[in-house]
Amino acid sequence: MATFRKPVVFSAEVTFSETPAEISLDNLASLTGSGTFTAADLVATDDVTVGDDLTVTGLCTIGETLGVTGASTLAAVACTTLAASSNATVGGTLGVTGTSTMAAINASGTVAAAGAMTVGTTLGVTGATTLAAASSTALTASTSLTVTGASIVGLHEHVTLDIPSLVGTTVYGLPSPVAGTITKIQTRLKGALTTGDATITGKIGASAITNGVVTITQAASAAGDIDVANPTAANTVSVGSNVNFTIGGTNDAAVGATMVITFLRSA
Repeated sequence: MATFRKPVVFSAEVTFSETPAEISLDNLASLTGSGTFTAADLVATDDVTVGDDLTVTGLCTIGETLGVTGASTLAAVACTTLAASSNATVGGTLGVTGTSTMAAINASGTVAAAGAMTVGTTLGVTGATTLAAASSTALTASTSLTVTGASIVGLHEHVTLDIPSLVGTTVYGLPSPVAGTITKIQTRLKGALTTGDATITGKIGASAITNGVVTITQAASAAGDIDVANPTAANTVSVGSNVNFTIGGTNDAAVGATMVITFLRSA
């Protein structure tokens, strides 16, 4: 084992391969250099700065800041601050308790973030992931993703609207609670129809929703019948959009229906 108790500066490639291959920077003020640094194990109580590539095949423990401007390959990392302007590849566990700025993270083991984690492009996760806070342009999880305190774009909102009567041409409506698209309109009939069918035509403002008409058939109708429309276009809403439904058809029974409108959020 090599032990350093004073600052160490290197300008060319440094490789440690003794057995046991451990570099202990005990009480070291700093390790700085512009070349590459390779070690089996690296233990430092203060800052480590490498101007080129850093490769550690065993344990890498840094008491303060690890700054690397080249490519970094670490089997396991424990440090207060990790700053990498290029790729950081971690084969085991990356545990960071302070602020970390990395151009790219590639971890086949565990990445644990106790604070905020911001990803500018894609965060791809194949196992279980627990993040206190995450902000990502694209987030892909192939197994499970648990979120307890965030509004997530892409989730559905379901809103219930009561239709008191299916007779005449009355208009019923509500303001859209979210921005997004209306993806489904469902009704549950409250009683049997007579004479003819009833229709409910969905609109956003004065514009009809494409495939947004629910038809309730009179023949063999009964309370509890479910009917559905699946909008395909002209179904985009903003928060507060006037979503309305016009009664039509030839039904003359004074019965109503319960309607559920499904919104797919876009913001």
